[in-house]
Amino acid sequence: MKIILITSECLDEFPPVSTLLKVLERQGHEVTFISPFHDPAFELLHLSTCIHKYVFEKKAKWLTKYYKQHLKASLAFHMDRMLKRICINQIPGKYSAELQNADIVWILHENTMLLGGKRFTKRLKAYLYTMYELCIKNDHLPRIYDFAARKAVLTVVPEYFRAHIAKAYYNLSEMPAIIPNKPLDHPRVKNMPISDPEIATKINDLKQSGKKIIMYMGILSSERPLEPLIEATYNSDSYILAVLGARTPYLDKLQQKMGDRFEYLGVVKPPYHLEVASHAYVAYISYVANNGSINAVFCAPNKVYEFAGFGIPMLCNDNPGLKFTVEYNGMGVCVQDLSIDEITKVLQKIEKHSSEMSEAALRYYEEESVELAVQRTLARYISIKEEKK
Repeated sequence: MKIILITSECLDEFPPVSTLLKVLERQGHEVTFISPFHDPAFELLHLSTCIHKYVFEKKAKWLTKYYKQHLKASLAFHMDRMLKRICINQIPGKYSAELQNADIVWILHENTMLLGGKRFTKRLKAYLYTMYELCIKNDHLPRIYDFAARKAVLTVVPEYFRAHIAKAYYNLSEMPAIIPNKPLDHPRVKNMPISDPEIATKINDLKQSGKKIIMYMGILSSERPLEPLIEATYNSDSYILAVLGARTPYLDKLQQKMGDRFEYLGVVKPPYHLEVASHAYVAYISYVANNGSINAVFCAPNKVYEFAGFGIPMLCNDNPGLKFTVEYNGMGVCVQDLSIDEITKVLQKIEKHSSEMSEAALRYYEEESVELAVQRTLARYISIKEEKK
């Protein structure tokens, strides 16, 4: 089939999109990937037949450059979004022939719809639509979320609870398809050589200290709090917390407050982050809803699959998204209360049952097939589209 993927987001910030491109090419589809700007991460995927098209060659990079300077960062952020909005709205006209001839037009990420708005969405005749986040809050939400979800022939989400919530909230006629945030290619080998020499040295030094590495990797924000674990491991003779992720104001405050109590490794682009993850003894995954959104409560992190592929036990906070994946499948434990005492008890439990948890994690990884999920989704889309003719 001829399939066009459109997104406003960068590939290196959304590994599930890279996975989707690889899956579709391996399944023999004729794939065109369209983004606002040329995405240098596309070349790193080494795809042989997939084509990358875009509106402008260069992407604005002010946000990362000025993140410490609040006013400049805010201005850069809004200018970047404004340029993306202009680009997205040019796509239906610039690539009208390709869109007309495509069997499936697949819109990835609700930010794409938010930036394009109704003008962009109305110019799409029929489309498949992946919502990576659960854009449902107590306060006002842009009406485009509702409009885009209802207009889609079929929606896609990464997790079971999200499918039911989205169907009810947006009053969808079809239950959303589920494609898990699982990487297609995983090295599956512990303690891999690390390409980044600075991070390799830090990991080696931590191991030389005799302490076991508890690793957090991902976005660094107050929605994913690290303070409780830092406090719980600070005086431990057995564990040290290592943090991998891009620098943010939250990390700056964390380092000012307790920088000597954990090891900040730095940031590395996917898929090289898996080299670092392979050295973890325990993985720490936390999502705490603190902004009026239930997105964190029903989280669907690709980190669960990334750590599970190595057979690494997981320590999590208690929410449905983690309770019914990590704990339910015996891959780790969810802490009901993020306190020093509770975290200490859970670490003792993980230590006692680490081999069983590791085996459970490996089983969980192997049982889920992202390729089959994509096949089922495409078949459903075509079937529903034919029925509506």
